[in-house]
Amino acid sequence: MPEILAELPRRIYKHKLFNYTVRMNTIDMEQDLINDNEAPPYFHAPLPAQLLIGAVCGVLNIVIIQIVNILHIPFFLDEILVVTAALFGWASGLCCIGTHKLISLLVIALTNPETLSFVPFDSLFCICDIAVVIVIRILFAKARSIQPLTLFLCGIVLAVLISILGGAVFSFLFYVFNYGEIALTHYLTLLLTSCHLPLPAAAMISRMPVNLIDKPLSVFIGCSIAWCIQKYFLPPPLRLSKNSIFQCRSELVSS
Repeated sequence: MPEILAELPRRIYKHKLFNYTVRMNTIDMEQDLINDNEAPPYFHAPLPAQLLIGAVCGVLNIVIIQIVNILHIPFFLDEILVVTAALFGWASGLCCIGTHKLISLLVIALTNPETLSFVPFDSLFCICDIAVVIVIRILFAKARSIQPLTLFLCGIVLAVLISILGGAVFSFLFYVFNYGEIALTHYLTLLLTSCHLPLPAAAMISRMPVNLIDKPLSVFIGCSIAWCIQKYFLPPPLRLSKNSIFQCRSELVSS
């Protein structure tokens, strides 16, 4: 009888039902490890790198806007680097917006100080930039992969949202401060209002055709720049390799 009791643990351990339970628990743990460690967010950066990326994108965004104005390109293209920065985090996205506005203010103060009175009005349009950061973070904060269709749909969402926000901000400034629009949508807004369309609706609709091209284009270019930054300038994430997972599995089974 004592020999049978002593042999019982070994018999239970070798029973196929026990082995199946251990194997299934190990597979579950393996899948958890893969889910948690093998698939980090597609874009990721530590906080110092986010602040640096945001500051650089903010400065370069001014350069892009100046090139667009000089070449008379019929698009805004002012959200390209906002998209790039926002893909890495809230800090980089908001830092990009802040750096852009601060540098723009300094440039205006040094080169064209008589237009400083318009800066508070123009700064209200940064609501559109903040909206870009919010949408990008909602859609891509935990994304494990980036699909072209997702980028396109993101561009369409931004086009509609920014058209609404931009038209609303312009209408508010016009009614309260008699603000004059200098954007490339100015003539279409005048045309629509001459057809007895309310100014807010005219301002929103006039922005839609341009934004439906501009925003998907900005998202694709901005994401491509972010991919280059992630690949060539940032270290890879700390991942648990499959070999270490299988080693862990073997140790669990053997124990």
